[in-house]
Amino acid sequence: LIAGKADIAAASRELTSAEHQLAHSQGVHLKRVMVAKDAVAVIVNPQNKVAEINLDDLRKIFLGDISTWGVINGKSGDKEPIRAFGREVTSGTSDYFREHILEDKPFGAGIKLMPSSEAVIGGVYGNRLAIGFVGMAQAHEAAEKVKVLKLKLTSSSPETKEGGALSSSDYPLSRPLYIYYDGHNEAKVEAFVQYCNGPKGQKVVSDLGFMSIH
Repeated sequence: LIAGKADIAAASRELTSAEHQLAHSQGVHLKRVMVAKDAVAVIVNPQNKVAEINLDDLRKIFLGDISTWGVINGKSGDKEPIRAFGREVTSGTSDYFREHILEDKPFGAGIKLMPSSEAVIGGVYGNRLAIGFVGMAQAHEAAEKVKVLKLKLTSSSPETKEGGALSSSDYPLSRPLYIYYDGHNEAKVEAFVQYCNGPKGQKVVSDLGFMSIH
């Protein structure tokens, strides 16, 4: 987009300061519009009996501080290892997860970083000891392969709704989805942006399993 090779770019994160500076240096005035909301789903293998997890334990798993399922399922004798799958650091999903769950700390050394959400789903599907995270819409699309965990803010909190097809906006890991464009080209992209945020575009958003902005 900044190089002028695209009119619109989609992202699930904010621009970095380096991207802001690069755009400014190229005379590009980036504008951002939210077109949908998604959530980051925490997924496990369908064989896993765990149904919920609190955010503190989730943080400790991906920092490498919790390494066995017995800590999560309350069975002290369960020493089976947790196989955690994350996303590479350039991923918007990974960026959101690290900011909101890991408090901007890096993934633990034992976390296997995958190149795509499909790879995370494949890893979790292929290993009964696995846990990972992907976009909620992708998790629902892969419902036969993975199970979405309900989330609790703390160990003593009531569980939050998993949200079905994202009908609930109170899932703790909900996030905006944006499109970016160069403000100098606003006339060129205006009709598309209006479509995205209009009734027809927002119906597509809902049909695909995301949350409408309205």
